[in-house]
Amino acid sequence: MKDIKITFAGLKDEEAIKKLLSEALLPYYDISDHINNFLLASKDDVIVGVLGVEIHGKSALLRSLAVIHSKQGEGIGKFLYEKMEIHASSKGIKELYLLTTTADLFFENLGFKKIARDEVADAIKNTKEFKDICPVSAVCMVKEINK
Repeated sequence: MKDIKITFAGLKDEEAIKKLLSEALLPYYDISDHINNFLLASKDDVIVGVLGVEIHGKSALLRSLAVIHSKQGEGIGKFLYEKMEIHASSKGIKELYLLTTTADLFFENLGFKKIARDEVADAIKNTKEFKDICPVSAVCMVKEINK
């Protein structure tokens, strides 16, 4: 991944992130409040991947992992996740949650386990993504970090 640069997003990146998420058929309209906790993967100054996290106390919700179609399968998603776990750990996060309709096997390979929605921390249950955006049929997963 020596040719991939990972940086934190800022407000200037919001439209590019929304475009990438839209193309990946992922929700994007509520990312503004959490934009400073989004990581960007870039190659030659072009954004090729994104991953965000919503922090709620000692729990966090992974949001919006997307890699442009032409770069999928190159390990960029895993690389972004590894950097995000380091960031979350530095913020004192103890558990990472996510909801997915398509990527449960990918996340299982990163150490996440499937859980019932009623097992999720209350702070995560109250997020827009959990309550309103992701369908009830989405797979709910968790990974403990900072053990």
